[in-house]
Amino acid sequence: MSVAAFICSQKTEFGVDHATSCRALGVSQAWFYKWKPYRRRGADRS
Repeated sequence: MSVAAFICSQKTEFGVDHATSCRALGVSQAWFYKWKPYRRRGADRS
């Protein structure tokens, strides 16, 4: 599991917001939101 996937799972499973998870893991929110899979969904459509 990647760090970003772990952050997503914390929100889904425990309700921990992304900002808190990023801060606890020492990664920037910008990095996390850049990773988020929204971009992949668009790529899947083409």
